[in-house]
Amino acid sequence: MSSGLDTSLNGSRDLRDPDLPSLPDGVHLYDEEWVPAPLTDTGCAGAIVVFMRDLDEAARVRSAASGTGCGCAVVVAGLAADFRWAGVGEFEVSDAADVARCLDIVAEQHGGVAAVVVDPGATEESVDPKLSLAVVEGITLADVDVRRLVLTPGFATPVERVYGEAWIGFGRSLRLALPLAVTSVALVDRAVAGSPQQWWATIHPELSVTERVDVLLDATGRQRLTNRPVELTAESETNRERPFLRSGGRYLVTGGAGGIGRLLVERLCRAWGAKVIVTGRSELRGDRAALFDDLERVAAEHDAAVHYVRADVLDHAEMAAAVAEADARFGGLDGVFHVAGVGSVGSVVGK
Repeated sequence: MSSGLDTSLNGSRDLRDPDLPSLPDGVHLYDEEWVPAPLTDTGCAGAIVVFMRDLDEAARVRSAASGTGCGCAVVVAGLAADFRWAGVGEFEVSDAADVARCLDIVAEQHGGVAAVVVDPGATEESVDPKLSLAVVEGITLADVDVRRLVLTPGFATPVERVYGEAWIGFGRSLRLALPLAVTSVALVDRAVAGSPQQWWATIHPELSVTERVDVLLDATGRQRLTNRPVELTAESETNRERPFLRSGGRYLVTGGAGGIGRLLVERLCRAWGAKVIVTGRSELRGDRAALFDDLERVAAEHDAAVHYVRADVLDHAEMAAAVAEADARFGGLDGVFHVAGVGSVGSVVGK
């Protein structure tokens, strides 16, 4: 893709210089799909620690596991204000240090920890990263090597499934932060795993899996998430039953004033005549304002439109205002490209 815009992070190079090399043509996205992946329960993994926000719910899971005759040593932990060893196989934890203490006690009692399971929540009311982040950091602080980590967001509605699938990105980032642990997300349909007994029977086979694979566990069985690169062209999108992009489409691009974001917005305007809301944390000034003027010129030449909204992706109200602006200007959105950078520097461990 040939660009007339600056793609450097610091603005020191300007690709409006025709002597600079062009970028390769073509834009690719990853087409993700769930494919059947049956799994035979290979047996018990060993000592399993299940972290849930509610200790009573976790205790019911432990009781259900015991009732199935499972040979796993199941230990449960719930989120509380302080650390407490609540009884045989039950803990209350409040932070990463408590999680590490819990894991070390379990390892001492059972000779190690085969797997850690975390229920991170999958509704707007229940999603709280505190427990998940505490468990991740606690694993790094503990004196025991955890070989398997499974996040198990449950869902009962399409919206809850969206929240659940969002944990897949978090889980993938953990593979860098916890390289020794085989980390996966198991998205659980509560229609087939509504009771503690059903939940344990659904999750148990995943605990012995030795590959990093994200799965969907629903009424159709077990499916794994796969992806493949797909080149976006006018012909491919015209023939696709559910096209990624559409001519004259309306899109929101977070971080669209940055180097990669500007290239994406330009491509959307040139190839698709798109109407684009561009967001960024700062007001447009200096070089960035000049570069956005370039984008507006490109948009005008291709019957497209771009509009900048100052909005921080970490601020719910500001992003809601950006979406409202898209509704007011373009009548809605056909898609969102999240190209904004991170909110802070450093590993997810310790946040």
